[in-house]
Amino acid sequence: MEKDEKQIKDIFPEYTQDKVITQGKIVKLNLHKKTNKLEMYIKTKYHIPLKEILNFENFLKSRFQIEKVSISIKYEENVKLPNIEEEWKEIILYLTTKYPTTKMLLKNSNLEINDNKFLVVLSSKGAEYLIKRGFVEILEDVIYRIYNKKYKVEYIEKIDEDEQRKFEENAKLAEKLAVELAQQEMYVEKSEDLSSNERKRK
Repeated sequence: MEKDEKQIKDIFPEYTQDKVITQGKIVKLNLHKKTNKLEMYIKTKYHIPLKEILNFENFLKSRFQIEKVSISIKYEENVKLPNIEEEWKEIILYLTTKYPTTKMLLKNSNLEINDNKFLVVLSSKGAEYLIKRGFVEILEDVIYRIYNKKYKVEYIEKIDEDEQRKFEENAKLAEKLAVELAQQEMYVEKSEDLSSNERKRK
């Protein structure tokens, strides 16, 4: 171990949820107060499961009362990493936990990797939304930080009619519930105003 590098388990002995990530060495730690973000760079000779990275990021958020945490992994030589295509479901879980708005869009999506292209195939409409919200750059960053690989991310749609119909039905239901809730709140406010006026008259 390098002179100034300490293992996570030594710096955060209270973190006992996962075992592999705690053996990693912290190379650098940056706290950006303006953006309320913590960046941590870890060096390791073991493959760290994505779930452990997510768990530790959540721990750091709570520990430092910070909004965003970004962990970058630097693997030592001869560390065998899993096939990214086989890890796609784990990557979706990581993304949708950090960015809940992507959950419905990435659900049932597939991944195709050709050379340096990282092609995310969506089963419903949503490519335009993901592109406009910066999820091309976000996903490229995640893959680079976690798997040490550079890819050009693209989103395309191969719409499954049944999935699209379910998505639209859920969207309509959510809109209907929002309207009903707003109407209920207006009714409660009017009732309270009427009661208040009645009391004043008495």
